[in-house]
Amino acid sequence: MPKLRLTEKDRKRLGVEGDLPVDLQGITNREAIALRNLGFPTPRLFRDVLYDKEGPSPLAWTGLVWMCLRRAGIQVDIETVEFDLDGIEVISDVVVEPEPGKAPEESGASTSSTRRRSTSSATSRARSKPTSSPS
Repeated sequence: MPKLRLTEKDRKRLGVEGDLPVDLQGITNREAIALRNLGFPTPRLFRDVLYDKEGPSPLAWTGLVWMCLRRAGIQVDIETVEFDLDGIEVISDVVVEPEPGKAPEESGASTSSTRRRSTSSATSRARSKPTSSPS
């Protein structure tokens, strides 16, 4: 199950111990109502926007963090919860098959990965150098 890792500052301020499990299935009626107030009329639309190719939605990530906090027993208002959006890390369990004939330790296979979620929808591009005009 994937998990969210908030920044240390946010974890201390919000009273979070460790990472927050992410379960996008089984959204309750109360969660759906709160998400609707953020502009997501259905849980399906909420899930779709989290993985939008145009970039992450701050509203969707606010809903996700709020839902994860709520499920961890930390009550915060969805309208006022605040966190470092750029500092969130998504920890996902990835099953990597070992190379044939090798034990997992020998193949270097890992069963988990950490990925910092990017809030920028633009890709990195080399900056162009200023050109000088001929004299």
